[in-house]
Amino acid sequence: EGTLWAAQTGELLKLESAALRRIPHRRGGWQDQGVQRLARSQEGGIWAMSAKGLSKLRQSEWSQPLNVPMEIHGTASVHEDRNGGVWVGTWSQGLLWRRAGESFQSVNLTHSPSPEAMRAIFEDLEGNLWIGSYGTGLYRYDQAGLFQFPKPEGKRSWIVSTLMQDRAGAIWAGGEEGLWRVEGRTIQSLPRPNSLAQLDVRSMAEDGFGNLYVGLNGEGLLRYQSGTWTRWTKRYGLSDDRVWSLYVDVENTVWIGTFGNGLNRLRDGKLFSFSAPQLRLPGI
Repeated sequence: EGTLWAAQTGELLKLESAALRRIPHRRGGWQDQGVQRLARSQEGGIWAMSAKGLSKLRQSEWSQPLNVPMEIHGTASVHEDRNGGVWVGTWSQGLLWRRAGESFQSVNLTHSPSPEAMRAIFEDLEGNLWIGSYGTGLYRYDQAGLFQFPKPEGKRSWIVSTLMQDRAGAIWAGGEEGLWRVEGRTIQSLPRPNSLAQLDVRSMAEDGFGNLYVGLNGEGLLRYQSGTWTRWTKRYGLSDDRVWSLYVDVENTVWIGTFGNGLNRLRDGKLFSFSAPQLRLPGI
């Protein structure tokens, strides 16, 4: 629908008329525990996950929260697939899945008695589901079944925190030790900037020109353009160097969500930082 949504501790925000507006909640709803994750709904509106459950906001009306097992101790990712199924990646109970109208059930990818955290869920243009885990790496679920990608060479564990598909159709995976591109049933590591000892990747996005933006955990924002890296940090106007969320709109404006210090905007190479609701944005 072209609307920009943002979640921060205790509140849900919507960019409207060049300002951020707080979205009201029902008494006893998500704000009591804070919004943990947002996801787009296939039929319009958004999903908002909190410790109270999973609710949908559509046309200014909140649905009754779906009952998600509360022993999950936090949600790492939420996704609604093209068939209306809702997937929830949790920190302590692995992967949960709910068919429309039914209850959530556990999907144990690793067949372990102690499911690991599932940090990223993504559906590509062909309807294949990609899942990034905290330890066993990257999975793809398609018509042929479940496939687990081999870990990077020399790694006993592999943490995948974020997933993305670029304009050419390639799948990218980012995690605590790097950035990889999927090639068939293998992965190819992207060389990091010489100035960084390692890449702890938490978010990714691509603009309309094919430039790749990479959000790092503590090292700011990177742009990969024609084989060259450009970096933004607090020194250059970023509100925080922990970039955990990225989105590029149709005008190639890059929206940058940080951990602890609000929202930033990158347009035409210029950064603007704000965190207070109702603060107007210049140039919109």
